[in-house]
Amino acid sequence: MDPFDRHEATAQARVDRLVDQVDEASSDRAESSDDGTDESFAVGERELADGMHILAGDEELPTEVDSWTPVRDDDLVDALVEAFNARDLEGLGELSAPDCEVLGLSSGLRDLDPAIGDLWDRRPSVLLTRAVDDDRALGVLWERAATQTWAPVGVAHVDGDDEVLQVLEFSDDLGLIERLAPTAPDADDDALWADPDGLDDQPS
Repeated sequence: MDPFDRHEATAQARVDRLVDQVDEASSDRAESSDDGTDESFAVGERELADGMHILAGDEELPTEVDSWTPVRDDDLVDALVEAFNARDLEGLGELSAPDCEVLGLSSGLRDLDPAIGDLWDRRPSVLLTRAVDDDRALGVLWERAATQTWAPVGVAHVDGDDEVLQVLEFSDDLGLIERLAPTAPDADDDALWADPDGLDDQPS
């Protein structure tokens, strides 16, 4: 008769328990797959201490991702575009700081009024649309020709603080315009201009 080996008996008991656990897990999977779904690789949802969780294998990943980079000057450019296209010089004044400068216009005028008013007089068809370059909002200046087509002729750069316009600078950076790939205005002729009869004039 072989002598009793306590260590061997303990090891064998551990092996028996592991076998029983595997058999039980296999039996549970077989019962859960009776509905035709294969859950052999599914991972149940499990809350973790740091607030993360593991999704079950058959759950869809979320498709909506929040923007982590807010667009700078977003509201300011939106307000500028709305007032500019409505030919609302008073609204532009309310949007701007008292010492707001306008740069880059051929007239050389630097005060918001009369600089913008002069631009509207000389080029009655101009409109602004909104664009985004990296994380910064810009305005794109468009002009309509006699052929009823719109051409981007400049970019409006804004510098403001607390939604107050401090500097409005126009540039004719063709490389930037090409990179922005802006969408042309979709405007009703009679809706935005006080003198729609002048729209068919060639740009000066």
